[in-house]
Amino acid sequence: MRVLKVVRNRGVALGERLSPLARTGKTNFCMINNNYASTSHSFSSFWILYCENPERSKNLSNLAVAIENECRLRLRDGALRGLLQGQEAEIRQIACLNLLRNFLLGNRRLIDATSEGNESSISLELSKSVFAALRFSRLQLARRLSLEASRRVEFRESHGGECPHSSQHSFFALPQQVRQRLALASVRIAVDRRVLSESNALIADMIIAERLSVSKIAKRLQISRSSIYQQIRRIKKCLPEILEEMEFLTA
Repeated sequence: MRVLKVVRNRGVALGERLSPLARTGKTNFCMINNNYASTSHSFSSFWILYCENPERSKNLSNLAVAIENECRLRLRDGALRGLLQGQEAEIRQIACLNLLRNFLLGNRRLIDATSEGNESSISLELSKSVFAALRFSRLQLARRLSLEASRRVEFRESHGGECPHSSQHSFFALPQQVRQRLALASVRIAVDRRVLSESNALIADMIIAERLSVSKIAKRLQISRSSIYQQIRRIKKCLPEILEEMEFLTA
């Protein structure tokens, strides 16, 4: 019971602490090793060691590496075709994060097998969790890529194709430099319309162009941080509407 309690209480921390460690259409599902019946002995051993002592950082690191290796065994490079071709590494990364966050700790049978010390059941449930995480991550990525592809049609005069309107692009999906230029331009428009003051524009420029923190801005301007936060709220309130207008004007 102690192991169960420790594992459950450490659920959120496991995902948060190991997320960095996990970073490293038509689909041919047959090339994914679905028949991989049981996980390696090291994987189940590292899981048990983690459950026995979740506070030890080495146990966390070993478990993360074991998960990454297990995902690589089940989904190798070049295994997918169609829309997901070449996306194997991305799918493995998403699967690792899902496993570390909830797929392992959310597997009730795995938790019960761990508390009972049944190694064969632990190995089987770990295998099922990895397979489920890879399948879910594959579908998740395919859905996202399909949505992006549906917004674009190759432009050809022969079939009268069309390209996406600017309004179809999310502001945060644009490249960082483009977002920066649009944001600064919208600030100047807001000042011209007298929606924002010059002091508001100065703070916006420091945040957007110079990427300064609130504390550094407060120190440079010799004003309180609460005053800066108040001006930031005013800027955030008026910019979205101007940015929306700019997307149509620049289409």
